[in-house]
Amino acid sequence: MNKYFKQQTSVTDPDRWSTYFDELPNDIMSLIGILDNQIAHYKVDILDKGISLPPERSHEVDSRYAKNMLRAIVTHSEDSLLTSKLGAQRLFGTCRDGGVLLCSILRHKGIACRLRYGFTHFGMDTTKPLLDHIFVQYWCDVTSRWKTCDPRLSEEKMQRFNIRGCDPTDLADEQFYTAGQAWLKVNHDIKAARAFSGLRLDGAIGLCLIRNLMMQDVSSLLGREPLMWDAWGYALRERFGQAPSEPFELSQLDKLAKLCTSYDIDIQALERFVYEDVNLRLPQLIRCSSPLNGDYLYAPNNKCIDEIIAGIPEEGRCHYAIA
Repeated sequence: MNKYFKQQTSVTDPDRWSTYFDELPNDIMSLIGILDNQIAHYKVDILDKGISLPPERSHEVDSRYAKNMLRAIVTHSEDSLLTSKLGAQRLFGTCRDGGVLLCSILRHKGIACRLRYGFTHFGMDTTKPLLDHIFVQYWCDVTSRWKTCDPRLSEEKMQRFNIRGCDPTDLADEQFYTAGQAWLKVNHDIKAARAFSGLRLDGAIGLCLIRNLMMQDVSSLLGREPLMWDAWGYALRERFGQAPSEPFELSQLDKLAKLCTSYDIDIQALERFVYEDVNLRLPQLIRCSSPLNGDYLYAPNNKCIDEIIAGIPEEGRCHYAIA
C-alpha cells in the first residue's frame, strides 16, 4: 500500500523541475511554510494580502499539473524554493495546488502520501462553518500511521489568524472530514447536509458538494488528482444544488463512501468498483467550470479533444457540451 502512494502520478510528477526539491527539508511543517511562500490563493490571499492577479495570469489557477506550477514559479523567479517570493512572483492557485506540490515533494523524497478532498471548519474552529478543502495524508514511519496535514496552514497563517489548539502536520479527527466521511455522516439527510454547504446553509447544495468532492477524492486515490471544479458522471446528471435522490445513485455512493473511508484502503477493490460504474469512472472528457477561465473540456488521457469529440455519437455529445 505505501509503495503505491510513493509513486508520482501524471499530476504530481515534477518532471525536470525535480532538482528544485533536492535542497528542501523533510520536515512537513517547514515544507508547508515554504509552499505558502510560493503560492497565492487566487481568492483568499488577494483579499487578505492585497495581492493583485493580472488578467493575463488567470490561467495559472488551471495549471493542474505540478510541472506546470513549477514552471510558472520558476518563470516568475529563478530563485530557490527556499526563497520567499513576493506577491507578484507567486503562483496563483488554490489549496489543491499546494497539496499537489506537497505530494510531489514528499513522493520525490520517498514518502508515501495522498491528496484528500473534504471539509474543514473555518480557522480550524469547530464552532464555525465547514468549508470544502484539500488535505494531504502522509505515512509517518515513527508512529506507523497516516497523518493528515493542511498544506496551507503555515506558521505565519496560524499567527496572523490566531489559530490555536491545532497541529497542521497532524490534524485531529474533528478538524477535518474526507468527503466519504461526510457522506456517511450525513446519510442522505438534507437537513444534516446543511452543515457542509459553507455559509449557504442549504442542504441540497451540501449534499451535492459532498458527492462531487467524494468522486474527486476517489479519483485522487486512484492516481488522478482533479481540479476542484472538474465534474463528470453523477456530478453532471442534474443542475448543481439539486440533491441526488435516485435510489441507484445513492446506493452506489453509499458503497463508494465505505470503500474510500477504510483505514487500509483496498485500491484494487476501489478501482474495480469505480470502473464498473460509467457515472463514477473518468470519461474521455471532463467538464471544468473554472471560476476565472469559464467552462472548458479536459481530456484526462491527454488525447486530442477534437478527436475524442468526433468519436462520440451525436446524441451523446450534449453530455460534454460547454455552456
